[in-house]
Amino acid sequence: MNQSEKERIVAAARQRFSHYGYGKTTMAEIASDCQMSVGNLYRFSLLSG
Repeated sequence: MNQSEKERIVAAARQRFSHYGYGKTTMAEIASDCQMSVGNLYRFSLLSG
């Protein structure tokens, strides 16, 4: 995964967290905001360690 994808994911997560809170934000919503599958988002999170 390249840097621009990482930045896109982080930006989407920050926007969701600030609007809905950490507890009400799902991986599916962040993935949808980034136009990627939940599996790819989980794969990225595992690779980023």
